[in-house]
Amino acid sequence: MGRGLLIHIVLIVTIYGLIIANVQRDRGETTRSNVRTYAYTQSENAAISGLELTMQELGENDYDFDAVTSPMHFTIGEVSVEVEIYYTKNSNLRYNQVKLVSTGSMRNESATVNGLYRTGFPTPMGAIGFYGNNDVNFSTKGNSFEINGHDNVANKPSMPGIMAKGSNSHQGIMDGISSKREDNYKGLGGTPSVQEDERMDPQEVLDLMSGWIDNRHRMIGEYGTVGTEQHKFNGVQWGTTDSPEITVIRDDTELRGGSSGAGILIVQDGATLDMGANFEFDGLVINNSDNMIYEAQGTPQLRGAMMSIPECGFSAASCQTSVDIRGNVQIQYDSYALYKMQQGLTPPVMDYNYKQVGLYN
Repeated sequence: MGRGLLIHIVLIVTIYGLIIANVQRDRGETTRSNVRTYAYTQSENAAISGLELTMQELGENDYDFDAVTSPMHFTIGEVSVEVEIYYTKNSNLRYNQVKLVSTGSMRNESATVNGLYRTGFPTPMGAIGFYGNNDVNFSTKGNSFEINGHDNVANKPSMPGIMAKGSNSHQGIMDGISSKREDNYKGLGGTPSVQEDERMDPQEVLDLMSGWIDNRHRMIGEYGTVGTEQHKFNGVQWGTTDSPEITVIRDDTELRGGSSGAGILIVQDGATLDMGANFEFDGLVINNSDNMIYEAQGTPQLRGAMMSIPECGFSAASCQTSVDIRGNVQIQYDSYALYKMQQGLTPPVMDYNYKQVGLYN
């Protein structure tokens, strides 16, 4: 009986020892897990702070991405943070977008947070975007004109040559395209590259345009004076890619003699823009009238994007609009031209501070 009792006691002690060992091991695992969780949480919080610090430094440099080094490095408490900067020059992002990838690291734990930002400048939907779903009387006259949605910058995403807001404007454009000239409309989806997207928001562009007009560098004609005078210019320069400007045209205008420009060109009140053979413009062209008339002598170049926004309304029932492109104008989507326009129109002319539109792991 004594021997049996001894064995029983030994078994109890052994089991108790195993229980104690398991408890201690569980406590150790819990402690290590808590340490890892703490390190990860601290890394994630620091990564978010890294996004804020990077945007702050970019803002202090007027968002001149060439003036900052990517990746940027910060030390926040015990956490080392590395932030990579992506924008239109080193990625497939739109000209008005910035993506930051921030990674915080601490005690062999790391967390990555992505931030997506964009400016208030509009995002073009095509080389030409028609922002109303009006009935459109669309006409082109010329053999070698080109509307091209393939980005002028190599290896960048394409967009349609023409994007229409709805079925009415889309059909009007398609009805006006000659079967012999379908290849002149290039871009996403083949030729003729014409698509529709009802998400296009004309009011957003009009709200922005109001501020641009207030901060214009020049105005040709006054509102309501179209056709009263033919404004002729020879060899003028309305901005450069490094120093873009805002030009508003409200009366018939003729450009000759190697004239050029860069920035934002707003054509209103049904004014006709007659462009000479060597005219070049880099940036954003906005036609804000019911009749869009562009005459080309030779092969002028419009690089960037064009937006057409009717004055009379945006629905099919509001009014009919007309588009008349005469001659061999070249309208080429160019993300870098838009990027330079945005970078050059700095405060106080334009407030384009980046706003956060997405945050994700």
